[in-house]
Amino acid sequence: MLIQREMDQDAMLWETPTIALTAQAFLLTIALNRDSTAPAVYISAALGVIVAVLSMQLMAKHRFLNEMDRAQLHRLEEELDIPHISRRSYFFPSGKYAIPHNLSTAGRSAPKKQGLLQSIRSYNFWVLGLGIFAAVNVAILAIELWWPTILHPPTL
Repeated sequence: MLIQREMDQDAMLWETPTIALTAQAFLLTIALNRDSTAPAVYISAALGVIVAVLSMQLMAKHRFLNEMDRAQLHRLEEELDIPHISRRSYFFPSGKYAIPHNLSTAGRSAPKKQGLLQSIRSYNFWVLGLGIFAAVNVAILAIELWWPTILHPPTL
């Protein structure tokens, strides 16, 4: 049951940015549309900031619960003196993956090495990305407030 709960938290963790990206695409389409009125730009950009912040908080909450379940699972494995099947044996605390010898032997299709994109922690990468969406929406609000002709040039 603990494994299932940990897997459910992990699934919800990664559903959050997907839904947030969909919302951001919709809101940015409104905010950056030349035909949008100033109130529409303000509302959609403000909602974009809110969606980004809410998504970052929700991802953090799901990750926290996921890590709590994983820690409980590790404790239970130690208490029962069973192999740590819940841990990836090829993960090291330094954040680098190392291919175990038993997977790198002939006949196995394990990757040869860890690349740059694989070395970045996905959670941190996504939170940064959502933060960028929040910053873009704040910039849209500022532009609409102080330089409205940038988003809505006068028609000749």
